[in-house]
Amino acid sequence: MCVVEEAITEHKANAGKDEVRGSFDARFGVVAVETSTGDVMYGHFMDTVTRTELESRLLACAPAELLLSASLSASTKKLLMDYAGAADVRVEKTPENSFENGGTVAALADFYGSLASSKKGCLDEKVDGGLEALMTMPEIVVAAFAHIFAYLKQFNLENVLRLGALFRPFAGQQEMTLSPNTIRQLEILHNQTDGTENGCLFWLMNHTKTAFGARLLKYWVTHPLRDRMLISQRLDAVAEIAESIGDKGRGTTVATLASTWLLLGKLPDLERGITRIYHKTATTYEFINVINAVMKAASQFQR
Repeated sequence: MCVVEEAITEHKANAGKDEVRGSFDARFGVVAVETSTGDVMYGHFMDTVTRTELESRLLACAPAELLLSASLSASTKKLLMDYAGAADVRVEKTPENSFENGGTVAALADFYGSLASSKKGCLDEKVDGGLEALMTMPEIVVAAFAHIFAYLKQFNLENVLRLGALFRPFAGQQEMTLSPNTIRQLEILHNQTDGTENGCLFWLMNHTKTAFGARLLKYWVTHPLRDRMLISQRLDAVAEIAESIGDKGRGTTVATLASTWLLLGKLPDLERGITRIYHKTATTYEFINVINAVMKAASQFQR
C-alpha cells in the first residue's frame, strides 16, 4: 500500500473546484495492490490532523507492506509507523526527489508503451483500459501509482498494473466508508479483548467455503451498501438460495447446491493461483492443480 501526501495551503484550497471546509490540512493519494489476486484499490481524499480517513483505509485494507513517499508529514508518519509496529507490517520508503517534473506520468506512459510494443504496436484492450483509467485519476493518485510501479518492478510484478478492469476505488458511490472508531467499537474485524477475529462480526458471518469467497465477504462487511436496490438484490439472492435448500426447494436443486458446496470446499485458492500463473511464478504443481480445479468446476456448473 503506497501513501502520498500533499499539504493543503490556503491558496490550493481556494484554487480547488470543490469547496474545502472544516480543518482539512492534507490531501492523500493511496494505492493498494494485492499481488496474489491482481486487485488494485485506489483513492484520494482530504484529511484532518487526526488522520481518521487515512486510518480507516488502513483498517479496511490491512496491508502487509507500507510504501511511504518522502513527502509525508510528521503526523502522518507517526500514524503509519504506529500502525506498522502494532500490526507487524513491513515499511519501505520511496527515494527522495523521485519522479520530478512530470516523471510520474512519463514512467507509467513508458510502461504501457512497452506493453503496446510487445503487442507489435497494437495496444491490447485490457492494457488500454489500465492506461485510460490512470489518465482520469487525480495527479496525486497517479503519483502513488508511479511509486508502487517502481517498487513492484524490483520484483518483476509490475504487470499487475496493466489490467484496468481490476482497478477499483476504496469505496464506491453505493458503499459506506466506515470510520476507524466504528470498525473498532462494532468489532467488525477484530474483538477488543485480545485483538483476534474470534467473536467479531466477520468471524460470526464467515461461513464461506473458499479463500476468495472469504476475501469478498470481508470487503462486503467493511464496505456496507447504502443503495436500497442493491441491498434488496443481495438479500433476494440469499433468500433464493435459502429457499432452495429448505422445504420449498426441489430435490434436484438441493442436490445440485449440495454437490456445488462440496466442490467449493475442495477447491484451491483459484484467484491467487490464476494470478501466480499470469505472473509466471506458479510451480508445476500449482499450475496443474488450478487447471484441474477449473475443469472440475466447469463440469459441475454445466450440469
